[in-house]
Amino acid sequence: MGAEKAGTTFAVHYLKQHPDIFFPVIKEPQFFAKDVMPESADEKELWNLPKEKWNENVHIAYIRDPDLYAELYRDAERYKYRGDASVSYLFSKVAAREIYNFNPEAKILIILRNPVDRALSAYKMDVTIGRVNKPFEEAIREIPRYVERSLYYEQVKRYLDTFPRENVLILLFDDLKSDPQKFFEKIFDFLEVQPIKYSDFERKNESLKPRFPVLNYVLYKTGIKRLISKYTPKPVKDYFKKLYYGGTYEYEIDAETYNRLLEVFKSDIEKLSELIGRDLSGWLKKR
Repeated sequence: MGAEKAGTTFAVHYLKQHPDIFFPVIKEPQFFAKDVMPESADEKELWNLPKEKWNENVHIAYIRDPDLYAELYRDAERYKYRGDASVSYLFSKVAAREIYNFNPEAKILIILRNPVDRALSAYKMDVTIGRVNKPFEEAIREIPRYVERSLYYEQVKRYLDTFPRENVLILLFDDLKSDPQKFFEKIFDFLEVQPIKYSDFERKNESLKPRFPVLNYVLYKTGIKRLISKYTPKPVKDYFKKLYYGGTYEYEIDAETYNRLLEVFKSDIEKLSELIGRDLSGWLKKR
């Protein structure tokens, strides 16, 4: 469905409103990303998450049991398309082939974002969750995935090498920001379904700024945050969430850091531009 932090949650929210398109209750079951494994204690609890624990608050899981995966789509037979928006399918080295083996006629939709902005957005989300409690400049040096997952060329090439070109649609986060309606109309045309008109668009999945970053980090690392979330009723959780977080996380990096990262991505952006036949010069502009 797209790169991590490239608008997939937003896209799924609106695509689900189409009468011919179905997405399961778990947005990212990760069934085909066989090489992507849970790392933290929180993630290990999501391994083959049983059906009784599925709900709208479970954003991601590691569903590897074929029967359990099929259960996600039990009531979806009437839909023309049944989607899986696992962002790990892009950076996974095996997912493209696994999907092809499962359904060689699958339609592949990939959303890509300016690689520097994507890395920063992933960092912000990690701060919100509590995975990270250090400045971005340190995190980008010490945590390889921020850079690795923004190197799109090989990731996209895997899909173009595996599926017929007409079965792969590549869109940019810039398209989504500039004209959301047109963005979705391109998808409807690709899927050959009747387009629908949306009345308005609201932002989804924003990073929140914890009021107490150190406490947030400690609670996450010790597993206490997970236990609180697991056993606290939703109305109580929603109330304390407003006290725990202080609005959206608007942190931005300085021009020097941005330009230094851009140099890391420059060659990959140029190769990607040629591969997908799109002008990505906007991504190459320094600050």
